[in-house]
Amino acid sequence: AKPARRPLPERAAPPTGAAPPASREEEPSRLEAYCLGRLLREPDRLYRLDRDLQVLGLDKLAPEDFAGTDFQLLARALDTALAQVDVEPSDYLRDNLDPALQTRLETLLDAPEPAAAGLRPETDDDLLTVALRLRERALAQAVSQLRFLAEDSREQGEARPELLLTEIARLAAAQGRVHMALTPRGRRGALAGNPAGKR
Repeated sequence: AKPARRPLPERAAPPTGAAPPASREEEPSRLEAYCLGRLLREPDRLYRLDRDLQVLGLDKLAPEDFAGTDFQLLARALDTALAQVDVEPSDYLRDNLDPALQTRLETLLDAPEPAAAGLRPETDDDLLTVALRLRERALAQAVSQLRFLAEDSREQGEARPELLLTEIARLAAAQGRVHMALTPRGRRGALAGNPAGKR
């Protein structure tokens, strides 16, 4: 007979009146809301954010950096709004966005500037840090999925593993650049070496 599993230790109850800590599921959502909310309220920041990401050797911010479907759709809509020049991006979004996303849009536009993850919301560098954290998570998830597919293909005797391993290596290199950019020294060195990246 299998030995009985030991029960998990009970978690200590938080002090009365204390806010519960953010769960692993809530934290990415908060970062996504912070990042997209900043960009929706100040669309021109996206150009500076994309420039800094490219200076760091990374791709521009993409809808795939967001895990939430609503956030992905809003990120694509923001790109479209910025591509046109007839009206302000926020007005374009309000007039053309899918009605199902209007409530989410208004929430992000009307939200006060929060200090996400303890960051000061008034600087471009804070926004870059949040974007890097989102990219870090997206890359980790993509690598994990590809490794699973590669292992499955290998067990099935398929020829796909080599192609998948090449893509895994590419994403792993991007992970290394993200990790370097998340260190103050690595970021300062890259941005200081490029005139466009200087603050």
